Formats: sequence, structure tokens, C-alpha cells
Amino acid sequence: MNRRVKMGLGVIILVIALLIIGIVISVYPLYQAAEDIEVVDQNVDVVEERDTEIDLEAYINISNPGTDIEVLELDYTVFADEFFLGEESKRDLTIPTGNSTIELPFTLDLFELNRTIPEISIQENQTFQDLDEDELEEIPVDEEVELEVETEITVPIEWFNLVTITDYTISMDHAQVVEIPEEYLEED
Repeated sequence: MNRRVKMGLGVIILVIALLIIGIVISVYPLYQAAEDIEVVDQNVDVVEERDTEIDLEAYINISNPGTDIEVLELDYTVFADEFFLGEESKRDLTIPTGNSTIELPFTLDLFELNRTIPEISIQENQTFQDLDEDELEEIPVDEEVELEVETEITVPIEWFNLVTITDYTISMDHAQVVEIPEEYLEED
């Protein structure tokens, strides 16, 4: 084998080795973070009530014992006692090392609620205030509700933090029982 061929093979092997090392250096911390990251607490607050929509804010407290995670997109779906409440996305955020709280705004639409809770029948042009008292009494409201937030976090897999090779998705679901504030409960 002549000297040029040997040098060419050496360069190709070096490039392949750099690619593999770069991928391992980028992927291992993300893999470890995906294994260790967890939602430790969550809650939902009412932000604003309008005629046919209610703006809500879900809060999830995430424990990340690993490295900071740059997130391309965070998709989330919120359920209360298995009833769909809403879904949204957030883009370009960072989950820092340690505990952090992420705010997840979403809108509860009256007509979406109509599709998910069979006890209420909502006609076009109705507002929350127009709902019949009997219909509202049929909706199962208790002092506690199981709140579930399903999240999918998409993070980039990069080579030496320079070139994005692909994306990796981390799925996290967390459910917990939360108390309903007294102002939203009916008095007997």
C-alpha cells in the first residue's frame, strides 16, 4: 500500500472517530438526564375567565439532577379526572440542573369541554354563564381531583454542540390528587 492510501485511511478513521466521540459526548448526558429527570409536583390555576374560554396555567416542578437540558419543544396535555382539559406546546426553553418550575398555559374551551364531559349539552353561541343549573349539577365536582399532565420533551442531539444530528423525545407523565379551591365548589 502506498503512502497516500495509508494517509487517506488514517484521515477517514480519524474523522469517524471524531464523529463517534462527539455523538457519545452529546448523547450520554441526555440519556442520563432522561433517566433521572422527573416531575415532582404540579398544580393548575385559573388565570382569566371569558364567555366561552377559561385561561389556565399548569405548573410542573421538575427535578433534574443531571446537566442543563436545552429543549426544542415541550408538548403537554392536561387531564382532570381523565377528562381532557387542553393541550399546548412551548418552544425553546431550558430545564436547569436542580428543581425548577415550568409554567404551561392552556385554554379550556367550552365546546371542547362539551365533547369530553357527556353530562353537559352546549349549544352554539352559549357561554359558561348560559349553562343550565341542572347541567352544571350533573358535572362530577369533588373537593379533590386527579390532575394529570402528560409531557413530551424534544431535545436536540448535537455533535460537539455545533451540528444537530437528530432529536430525542423524553416522555413524562405525572398524576396527583389536588384540592379544588372552595370558591369553585358548590355550597349545600
